[in-house]
Amino acid sequence: MVHLLKFSIAIILFSGLLSCKQSSVKCNEGLDLLQYGIPYILNCPLDVTTQKIGQGSLYYVAIRNAKGYDLQVFMSPATTNNLSTLRQRKKTELLSNPQFVKIIEEYNEGFLYEKNLDGLSSSYDFIYFVVKGDNEINFQCGNSKAFSEQEVRSMLESVRN
Repeated sequence: MVHLLKFSIAIILFSGLLSCKQSSVKCNEGLDLLQYGIPYILNCPLDVTTQKIGQGSLYYVAIRNAKGYDLQVFMSPATTNNLSTLRQRKKTELLSNPQFVKIIEEYNEGFLYEKNLDGLSSSYDFIYFVVKGDNEINFQCGNSKAFSEQEVRSMLESVRN
C-alpha cells in the first residue's frame, strides 16, 4: 500500500513537471491549443514557444517569442453564452482597473485599450474572448514589457483570424 502511494505521488509530480515544460511550435498551419485543453487554433508567428503555467483548472498558456509576441490564454467555465452580457461584464472590470486610460477600439468579443503603467508611460493591451461550448476562452497580452499599439494590434489579429 505504501509503495502504491509513493508511486502515485511520483507520477503526479512527474506529470506536473511535464505540464510546465516549454515547447517550440511552428505555426504555419496554426497553433492548436487543444494540446493544452483549450479548443482554439491560433495564427501566431512561426518562432513561438508555449508554456502551460499552473495546474488543474487554474492555469494559462503563455505563447511567446524573442521579438515581443507575448500572449496569455485562459479558459474557464462560461457563465453565459450571451456575448453582449459578457462584453459588458468585461468592460465593467476593465473600467475599474486603476491602470486603464481609454478604450481605443471595441469589438463584439473584446477591446483594445490604453493603460498607464507608472503614471508616466503608456502601454496597450487587449481583452478578447470566445465562448466555445461550456467554456470561455480569454486572450490578453503577457507581462513581459510595455506594448505599443501596433504590437497589440498584431497579437490581436493573430487571435481573431
